[in-house]
Amino acid sequence: MLKIFTTQLMGVFQNIQKENEWNLEEGSRLVCQTIVSDGHVYVYGSESLQSTILTESLSGANSLPKSRPLLDDHHEIHALSSFDTVLLFSEELDESLFDVYSKIKPSGSNIIVISNQTDKKPSWINDVDCFLNLGVKGPLVPTDNGRKIGNPIIFASLYMYMALYLNIVDILEEQDFFRSVE
Repeated sequence: MLKIFTTQLMGVFQNIQKENEWNLEEGSRLVCQTIVSDGHVYVYGSESLQSTILTESLSGANSLPKSRPLLDDHHEIHALSSFDTVLLFSEELDESLFDVYSKIKPSGSNIIVISNQTDKKPSWINDVDCFLNLGVKGPLVPTDNGRKIGNPIIFASLYMYMALYLNIVDILEEQDFFRSVE
């Protein structure tokens, strides 16, 4: 089972890289503009991704400079400005993600959505500054009884975050900005 999971997971990573190459570059540039300006990078993770994404992006070994959680201690959205960029990680483009998006949109902040693209893409997703498709269609490993286990959503989300992070570091180092914001 582990070999099947590993093989399938590598395929998920390769699809993320192939299908999001241009959007990853665009999203990374938006975050870089925020880091070198007066803005902050706000990070949100839906319930299934919250602890993993927030830990890595805010306090992990690969945390982004000037990053903060989108929600305060009272689960309210921080005051945002047009200098800010918001990373919205979610398993699905669902109603709860739309609710968060609709509260952020009036601020003028850059909005980057990292989620799975559904068959029927909601119209509001066309208004975000950047959409990164995780491409996770569900669990990867078939069991003997016919069901599948091993949902890679957390791995895919962390891989996408890492792809953004590596691009951001690369861009900022090229411009010699990275050392000044660490």
